[in-house]
Amino acid sequence: MKILITSDWNTDAINGVVTSINNLMYGLRARGHEVKLLALSSDHQTRITDDGWEVASLPADFVYPEARVRVGLMNKIYDKVIEWRPDIVHSQCEFSTFLMAHHIAHECDIPIVHTYHTVYEDYTHYIGFKKLKFNKNGERVLHKKVATKAVAEFSKTISRFCEAIIAPTDKVKELLLSYNSKCPVFVVPSGIALEKFRQKLSIEERSALRKEYGINDDEKLALFLGRVAKEKNINEIIKYISDDTDGTKLLVVGDGPELDNLKKLTKELNVTDRVSFAGMAEPSIVWKYYCAGDFFTSASTSETQGLTYIEALSSGLPLLCRKDPCLDDVVDEGVNGCLFTNEEEFKTGLNTILKLINSKDYDREKIAMSANKFSRECFASSLEEIYLETIQTYKNNRENINRAESIKQIASKIKEVLALELPLKGSSIIGDEEDETE
Repeated sequence: MKILITSDWNTDAINGVVTSINNLMYGLRARGHEVKLLALSSDHQTRITDDGWEVASLPADFVYPEARVRVGLMNKIYDKVIEWRPDIVHSQCEFSTFLMAHHIAHECDIPIVHTYHTVYEDYTHYIGFKKLKFNKNGERVLHKKVATKAVAEFSKTISRFCEAIIAPTDKVKELLLSYNSKCPVFVVPSGIALEKFRQKLSIEERSALRKEYGINDDEKLALFLGRVAKEKNINEIIKYISDDTDGTKLLVVGDGPELDNLKKLTKELNVTDRVSFAGMAEPSIVWKYYCAGDFFTSASTSETQGLTYIEALSSGLPLLCRKDPCLDDVVDEGVNGCLFTNEEEFKTGLNTILKLINSKDYDREKIAMSANKFSRECFASSLEEIYLETIQTYKNNRENINRAESIKQIASKIKEVLALELPLKGSSIIGDEEDETE
């Protein structure tokens, strides 16, 4: 098969969507498929890459931090993609590149499969909806009911133009069904390169990395690794650690808009000696931080799957995480981790984890094996089956599929349900493909 993947993030970005895409491309190519990626560039240049094409873009922090929007004309890129003649399009993002995916699918008369990576209800604090209310300080705040309704309508609109949607977990599938999704939804956990996180640090290297952040060999280290953002609830973990009397330390690896606030919080709680911030780690050495930790912790409920959870398990780290449906098929309570919903349960779980890792029977290899079902090989194999089924279903039902609705009409609908305030004149999250001329 010729498979086109579209994404608002290129492979230079560091996030879960990009990790999922990279592992999918690897797995599909290993199975003999021809795969190309059409993504937004990280600058204002359009270029051909080893993986496919990158389209000029600009920062769009008014949507959410580090987001980007397409700018410039697309006709030449469209011509090249259409000339390549993909058999199916797999969209990974709902904004700029989704409309590009729809345009290509329409021109090539092929189906769209879309992966729903993001639970947008957990990210509305970033988005500037027009329908806002004011708090007692005169600050604009988003009305939760308005946000939830807009997200539901937005997601349902996206599903109208897909032949299938991929949900990383049952949690996401149930959410999409509650939005009244208009196409079949398949649950396929994103795969990771398990072998990358099963590398070993020598005793000396592990000790040196820990000492870099003030952690002695005999101290227990909780690790958080990921985007340092409000929806990750890292402040909750810091507060719990500050109340812990066992002396457990916390290392936060990553960067993001909440970093300064969290550093300030550690000073307020007088735990700067117990909470350290490593900043962004290069992807090639992330595995070393997992090796340096004793267990992984997170209080996030915004994950659609939580690839860092799988990475941590694959490294042999037990999990101490806030209970969430995305972990239903991941955590075996008391065996490879513990779940909590409040501080008391966090402390109970921490005691269980500490007993586990102090036990003479503690085996990181056994914990690592619990991540085997999340390999990128299993990931690619599952999606291959869905692609073949979707292509056949599309061919059988082609006469009943209405692709006549214009790109402009879809764009108008998405803008309407999002009610976004778009400050960039001449560029947009959506784009108006039919107006483009060379």
